[in-house]
Amino acid sequence: MNSIVNSIDWQLLKKQKQTLLKIWFESEKFPNLSPSEFEDIEGIVYTIDFIQDTVVDKGYKPEKEVFDTEVTA
Repeated sequence: MNSIVNSIDWQLLKKQKQTLLKIWFESEKFPNLSPSEFEDIEGIVYTIDFIQDTVVDKGYKPEKEVFDTEVTA
């Protein structure tokens, strides 16, 4: 498990999650995406959350490294 955890670019994953959240919360700006596609985005965000929670809860990485602790604009 450690090799998997250490191979993840946590900064990049946080950035990618923020991008997905922006699309999800600003759905009116993406009229070409179907409700099913928004559900797909929601599922990916929840999967990232699960991975992040597990990594922190199991003590593989500190919370500060895995989660974005600052509010971004």
